[in-house]
Amino acid sequence: MRKNLVQQVMIHIPEQGDVPFFSAKLCDFYFEMVQGQLDASGLTPQEKIAVVDQLLDHLSKRGDGGSLP
Repeated sequence: MRKNLVQQVMIHIPEQGDVPFFSAKLCDFYFEMVQGQLDASGLTPQEKIAVVDQLLDHLSKRGDGGSLP
């Protein structure tokens, strides 16, 4: 087999009671990821605001109603 290829994937489905916990953690992860990308981008504050506005606009156009956690 070749190196660096996925051998096996396991999917763990959380119990119903754990979903809000994972949702909050996932939201925090993406917030930190976007924040880091914006900090490293060299954009002006006005440009960063425009990027965030575009992200929110994109989320609001999704099929699930665009609700944010």
